[in-house]
Amino acid sequence: MAEHPNTNIFNRLYNAFSAGNMVKAGEEFADDLVWHIPAGQPMSGDYEGRDATLENFAKVYELTAGTYKFEIFDILPSSKHVAAYVHATGRRNSKTLDQGYMFLFRIRDSKIVEAWEFANDGPAWQEFWS
Repeated sequence: MAEHPNTNIFNRLYNAFSAGNMVKAGEEFADDLVWHIPAGQPMSGDYEGRDATLENFAKVYELTAGTYKFEIFDILPSSKHVAAYVHATGRRNSKTLDQGYMFLFRIRDSKIVEAWEFANDGPAWQEFWS
């Protein structure tokens, strides 16, 4: 059985991000993308546009010295969205990240136009990034 097209979008983004290929990752984004990161951490806010989002990804790599990784547990596609439950790990100075969280993407014309992140343990997530 073929994968849902929105599952394929998430998988291509995951593979590009995991390989550190931000050019390839950016191909999955609409020009008017808005990426929302929850309040309470240094990178919180709404990143508007492909370039701003990719700059944020570069900051994640920088702050974690390339140790930030995530593993996909489940992907739930629909006609306009794709949600993915993942498990993230990373190191930042003396801090360790090891927890699940969720991405929710809104899809339009086979591109990600809006993204939200949701951490399982918000306080631990905020502590890691602060």
